Amino acid sequence: MPVFPVWLSTYLYPVIIVLSVFTSLYVSLAFSSKFKSKDDKSDLSPERNKNENKYSFNLEAEGGWINITNPFRGNLIIGGAGSGKSKSFAEPIIEQLIQKDYSGILYDFKFPELTNVVYSSIINNNKKVSFYIVNFTDLSRSQRTNPLNPRYLSNLSYADEYTEAIFNNLMPELLTKGPDFWSRSSKSLFQAVMWFIKKHHPEYCTLPHVIAICLNPNIALTLQMLATDIETRGLVASIITAHTNKSTDQLSGIIATVQSTLARLNTQEIFWVLSGDDFDLNINDPEDPKFLCLGSFPTLVDSLAPVISLIITVGLKLMNQQGKHHSAFLDDEAPTLYIPKLEQIPATARSNKVAVIYMAQDFSQMEDKFGKTKRDTIIANLNNQFYGRIGHKDTVNYVTTIYGKEDRTVINQSTSSSKGQSDSSSLSSSESTQERHVLKTQDVFNLKPGEFCCVVVETGKSYMKAQLKQPKKNTKHPIPEFSTGIDTAGNFTKIYEECESILIQYDANYQKKENHIDRLFE
Repeated sequence: MPVFPVWLSTYLYPVIIVLSVFTSLYVSLAFSSKFKSKDDKSDLSPERNKNENKYSFNLEAEGGWINITNPFRGNLIIGGAGSGKSKSFAEPIIEQLIQKDYSGILYDFKFPELTNVVYSSIINNNKKVSFYIVNFTDLSRSQRTNPLNPRYLSNLSYADEYTEAIFNNLMPELLTKGPDFWSRSSKSLFQAVMWFIKKHHPEYCTLPHVIAICLNPNIALTLQMLATDIETRGLVASIITAHTNKSTDQLSGIIATVQSTLARLNTQEIFWVLSGDDFDLNINDPEDPKFLCLGSFPTLVDSLAPVISLIITVGLKLMNQQGKHHSAFLDDEAPTLYIPKLEQIPATARSNKVAVIYMAQDFSQMEDKFGKTKRDTIIANLNNQFYGRIGHKDTVNYVTTIYGKEDRTVINQSTSSSKGQSDSSSLSSSESTQERHVLKTQDVFNLKPGEFCCVVVETGKSYMKAQLKQPKKNTKHPIPEFSTGIDTAGNFTKIYEECESILIQYDANYQKKENHIDRLFE
């Protein structure tokens, strides 16, 4: 019988046993912590082939395509700063809008970033679309437009909607808290002046003229003018009553509210741009399709949002009609604007071939501006949805929810070992069905710039997660200066003088004086 050295049994065997135990434990833990699903995670890769039609947006991605075959179903693009919204979506969509002869409106929050893309696309594709720019910071690169032209004010309800566009952007708290007596009276006064000028002095029916009359310190004269028309008298009946009853505090509150609110629009630049009429806001006129870029500026958004919203409100009302040229509204940083009834537009626009492209940073931004109900309605009516990197937990949870869950068969494997006279180990496995999210919250939080979760209707694949390719760099063409003869100060003075001449016609004391002078020369 062989004899083993004492040191071998004393030292080596214990070491081998310890190593075996640790190895068994390691293997067992390793196998038990791995779950192999018989059903792989849903295939979220993009479509392999480009599926294009004359209206579609087709975005190239790593490994395939995101095909938006029916953009008229509405398009929601959500992504925080640095997510790649502009490079991945706005710029290639603009390029394709121009290539496919769309008419439309672009709200350019950081003018002229996206406006430059529109202009360069028109030049590079040799398109002849009528191209217009309206902005309030670089007047040499702005046309003039009159959104209160009488042809856009066919009835009093239009005047009410345009008033909402102005005041709900000047006083955004009205959207969530609702109006009070002062704000309601202020809006009624503004609407009444607008409607009176449209009916009785249509040649002066512009936003600057309405503002100038509302800012006139002689409120009694303004009310005297409005009282001569049965419709406008009814709109301001409560204000006239307060004036008649000498309710000084009440009247002072109304005047202070309307004048302090409108004072932000009392600028030479706004008066200049909105008192001319270089083009028709019938954007998708089949005989003259246009592409209009509206420029804002981040530090001036509080002052510019009301007038830009007014232009868009008029434009969308004319666009969303049957028998028009196919068109699009690209709303960059959309929650910076309140547009009346925007949440209803995608539901009706699809049959009128109007593609709404709504871009925002996250849902909280939308809810802060419009409230939860309007936010939810907007989201529900935009059927093609794209989500990039987001820092807002509720938005991320929504994304994982719409991707849903699926049943997965999971295999659990484990290894056990026994020690005795002969070492032995055994492998065992068990199966279970578990419901798991197709997309985990961490997947959304960890999206890279340009990577988006995509939910698309009327296409081969409804749910995708893809890294969008950067569009090829096309030749950039700077927008030339095209406006000359700009006299903002002279125009500003002229408008106030014209408003004085309107009001004085309704001054009873002035009329008596004029009649007395006339009688002297009879």
